[in-house]
Amino acid sequence: FGALFDFMNVIDNVSLPLKKLTNFSKNEIIERSKKSLTEVDLDGCENMMPSELSGGMKKRVGIARAISANPEYILYDEPTTGLDPIMTHSINNLIKKIHHEEKLTSIIVTHEMKTVENVADRVIFLDEGKIRYDGPPVDMKNSTNKTVLQFLNVSGRLQ
Repeated sequence: FGALFDFMNVIDNVSLPLKKLTNFSKNEIIERSKKSLTEVDLDGCENMMPSELSGGMKKRVGIARAISANPEYILYDEPTTGLDPIMTHSINNLIKKIHHEEKLTSIIVTHEMKTVENVADRVIFLDEGKIRYDGPPVDMKNSTNKTVLQFLNVSGRLQ
């Protein structure tokens, strides 16, 4: 989500998919883009440039851009990478909020067990192209797969 165009302000970054993928009028595009920014708690940031944003704000703008076209699903690739624990918690809560309010399927690729525990209701653990675990996060510790258990142990989640 940090892949913002640095030569475009926030509103232009968010409205890009609407301009490319829809036949909405300019006013509709602006209104939808502003609505998406409101949903990610970035009211009033429309004219800011990416260089003026914190890492967490950039992630939020990326999420606003992703939801602006009302998708059925959204793919998050390491959404909390590089964020401090407070911002990680904030982004995790935003992902849950968007998932429920927009009623879309969220697919999250992550190595961050806090995100898995706080956001996911189903985990698919892949190792060497094979599914090693498929189920709720709370049951991962009951896995018989050594790689899953090792991952949980190293991440401090196996108690």
